[in-house]
Amino acid sequence: RASLSRLNVVRNQVGEVPFQIVHRADEGLSDAFGGLEYTLKKSETLAFQLISKNAWYCSTSLLAPRYAWYPLFFGLDTAFTQLQQTVDQRQGESLLLLRLMARRKSVQWLLETGSDWQWGELSSNLQLQNGAAEAWSPTADYRNQLKLYAPQYFVQGSATRSFGPLLLRPRLPLRYQPVQLTAPGLSVRSLSPWAVEPRLDVRYTPGERSVIAGFYNFRQEMPAMSSLYPAYIFTDYQSLERGQADLAWLSGHQAGLTYRYNNRLRQFSWNLNGSWRRQVNEFGLQYHINPFLIVQEAFRPVSSAAYALNGGGDRYFKAISMRFALGGGFSARREGARINSEALRQLDTRNYLVHGSCGTAFDGWVNAVVDSRVNHAVIRAPAGYSLQTTYWFSTLQISIKPAARLHLKMSVHHTANHSARTPYRHFYAADGLALLRLPKWHSELEVTASNLLGSRYFERASADAFLQSRTAVTAVRRFILLSWSVNL
Repeated sequence: RASLSRLNVVRNQVGEVPFQIVHRADEGLSDAFGGLEYTLKKSETLAFQLISKNAWYCSTSLLAPRYAWYPLFFGLDTAFTQLQQTVDQRQGESLLLLRLMARRKSVQWLLETGSDWQWGELSSNLQLQNGAAEAWSPTADYRNQLKLYAPQYFVQGSATRSFGPLLLRPRLPLRYQPVQLTAPGLSVRSLSPWAVEPRLDVRYTPGERSVIAGFYNFRQEMPAMSSLYPAYIFTDYQSLERGQADLAWLSGHQAGLTYRYNNRLRQFSWNLNGSWRRQVNEFGLQYHINPFLIVQEAFRPVSSAAYALNGGGDRYFKAISMRFALGGGFSARREGARINSEALRQLDTRNYLVHGSCGTAFDGWVNAVVDSRVNHAVIRAPAGYSLQTTYWFSTLQISIKPAARLHLKMSVHHTANHSARTPYRHFYAADGLALLRLPKWHSELEVTASNLLGSRYFERASADAFLQSRTAVTAVRRFILLSWSVNL
């Protein structure tokens, strides 16, 4: 897989004339997956499972921007304005799991043990060029070469017990995770290897149509290789300080409560759910590098609290063979953050969401579904700063099944966004899919065509309290994918 992106970045500096950069970004992606599962059922109340899953990812990208201030950064002749930055990133994961499932009287037992190895390697380099194709590269000290090893050995058990309409399921995982991060000139960084993540699930069924479910969970998540910096971090316009990733557990508390009503006779249902999360010493993913190697969105949360409330309902009308759904939600997040070594600041984010859909019941050979959602976000930062953005997403999907073995599907997507006082921008794309099942070969042949209306194009406008930018991205161009899957 490969993609070509063109980013147009407009930057406004205090006391400076606004300018913009147009650059090219090429990315090649390859991945492979494999898995094996074996189940041995000893009796109606006892079973063993052996599961093995493996995945490998490779990403190679090229960033090629032009910027008049590059020579000033590196002390070069003013003609060196073309930058070539390459990033190679490899990730892998291997899971081996042994599971025991048993039922004794009114208690269901589950015991799991195994290992989950995750590793990652990241290497990035750059060179500057002038119009005569002469190249210059900085010293090796400014080459990012990171390695992350995150082996995980775990054992976890749970018990499920019903007391009439009440069901309880406590779970206790114990993990040993000697995570390590290495880099040239950097001493090995590691985390405290032990993690315990207790969880309790409760479900109450007062009748055939209603269910109330809740949970509490303490989490200690580890960082992933994709969270690490893919390039250099320059903390300001003059210094050449290279940034490195931190390692810290994403430890915190989570809780949620859900109510669902389902009237199967009338084919009507609705639900209401709320959630809460509190995390401390969060390993932030908010560092982004802009084309001229400056920390662009520098909020790195060190503590956060979030809560959300969502609900919705759907109804099927048999007379017209149509189903309608309507829902909405609200979420809020407050995080304390530091920018480099500055003092702690507060950032508040609120999101409002409304979504609706209607479509046929998928019981005929031609079916259609329309889905639409609107998201409005309000961001507040220190000194009275406020930013409001609105996003609109709509999809029309038409599905045709002329035969039991052949399935055709066409989707048209519409995206619009609006930020601050800027007008709405509208973007369109279309996808197509043809699926042919071959029962004699236990296989499926699938042809996928993406972006039939042209390149999928999005624009994100932002103006945070510290740096302002506007970015336009051509995300994916037209392509056709042919795949064949065999189930042995």
